[in-house]
Amino acid sequence: MSSKIAESVAECALSHYNKNISKGKPKDQSEFTVYASIVAQQEDNFWVVSAATGTKCTAIRKQGFVLHDSHAEILARRGLVRVLWLQINAISKSQSFSKGRLLLEQEPCKEKYKIRQDIALHLYVSDSPCGDASIYGASSGFFFTGAKIIVSKETGVTSTVCGGDTQLLQGAPIARENSQLLSSLRCKSGRSNLPSHLRSTSMSCSDKIVKWSILGLQGSLLSNLFKEPVLLSSIVVSQDTRIIPDTNHQLEALERAIPSRARAVWNYVAKTHDTSSKWQWKDHIPSVHVVRSAFSSGKSALATTLGTPFTSRDEPSRPPPYKKTKLSSEASPNRKVSPCGFAMNWQCTDPNVPEILIGARGIRQGKKPSGKKLEEYQKLSSRLSRQSLLQRCTVIFSTDITQYQALKSNESDSNWKLLKTVILDGGPLSGWLREQDDFPLHLTSEQG
Repeated sequence: MSSKIAESVAECALSHYNKNISKGKPKDQSEFTVYASIVAQQEDNFWVVSAATGTKCTAIRKQGFVLHDSHAEILARRGLVRVLWLQINAISKSQSFSKGRLLLEQEPCKEKYKIRQDIALHLYVSDSPCGDASIYGASSGFFFTGAKIIVSKETGVTSTVCGGDTQLLQGAPIARENSQLLSSLRCKSGRSNLPSHLRSTSMSCSDKIVKWSILGLQGSLLSNLFKEPVLLSSIVVSQDTRIIPDTNHQLEALERAIPSRARAVWNYVAKTHDTSSKWQWKDHIPSVHVVRSAFSSGKSALATTLGTPFTSRDEPSRPPPYKKTKLSSEASPNRKVSPCGFAMNWQCTDPNVPEILIGARGIRQGKKPSGKKLEEYQKLSSRLSRQSLLQRCTVIFSTDITQYQALKSNESDSNWKLLKTVILDGGPLSGWLREQDDFPLHLTSEQG
């Protein structure tokens, strides 16, 4: 993909934020956030399908009413999933679709869908995704991720690029903060003084983007309705202005973290399994690009402007043999820039209704729940929560299944499930932290 297209993707995403997002933004220059959007391209036309901001995650589990991961990239992808469910519903009912441009076309058999052949999907992110893509050289030393290396509690073995440790799935993982191994699986950073059952087990955004590059953006339940996976053509990231001038460190880190690992996964699949007759298995690899267009409320943009230390979604640790990185604070010695506590999501199907979330709680803005009553979380549940998306799913499938795991097992495409098992049980992604949450579906009322 050309650099011109990459710049157009970024300009489209940033223009959309400036024109359409007014709530849930960081406070002046005392806060930063990460912005991500799914941008559709049709020849020379670009438009935003789904957009989000966010830097937080939570370990709270409330039967699918809480968003565990409110990082911008994850919310943008969930927003796309919501758009796909809404568009499928409109097509199945022969309704005209006026909200946003139609992404889908129906197969002649009218049982399967796919993204229109003349449309490409791109992911724009204002800062390098947390995890492996965030480890690269900078003018003041070395920037590195705070997302934590996953190790086995029993063996102490680290999950690495050479295949991981299958024993990682036994017992609670230990997050090793001072390890900056390249091409490794990581879970998202958080307060290290929390007990293990309260720590997030969400995988880093770098890791999740690799998985999307293999399995598609559509997820398990939509896999049964799609002829082929919904794949990204590219990942476009704004340039980190703190990097050493005239170097490609940021781009090299992106290449290492996403395309290189995706190729390694496909090589593993090709060596161990026959993919010739499977569900449109194809080793599509998205391209990665770094562009000059900057997000004014982003971490690197504010660091360059203010020369200010950060408390970040990627908290610094110590990565020997590199010098410990500290952003200069001479101009403002007592000032720190913190991550914005709000998260926001927007979809083209509801252009005038952005949703504002409390990222660390995984629910919409409102009265803080007491923590005991499920109804309090249900009332504030996001339209992107599992329960809300399951609401869309059950409308399409007309099923009477009442449990989450049973629905996934019954309605997901069998070959998609096989591929997921293959890539997470062996190869570069083995050691992936997998949750087996099960809960009843709450389908008594329509949710966003």
